[in-house]
Amino acid sequence: MSAAMQDTTASTAEMPGPLLFTDSAAAKVKELIDEEGNAELKLRVFVQG
Repeated sequence: MSAAMQDTTASTAEMPGPLLFTDSAAAKVKELIDEEGNAELKLRVFVQG
């Protein structure tokens, strides 16, 4: 590895846990998609902190 390259990967000890998506949240997303009538819609999640 050259001196110009750096390892930018975080170790698993530094990484936070996964996003928890509750059954209630999944039901709400399904409700919103059904209201729009477009099964191709996707969910965008913004995490701050």
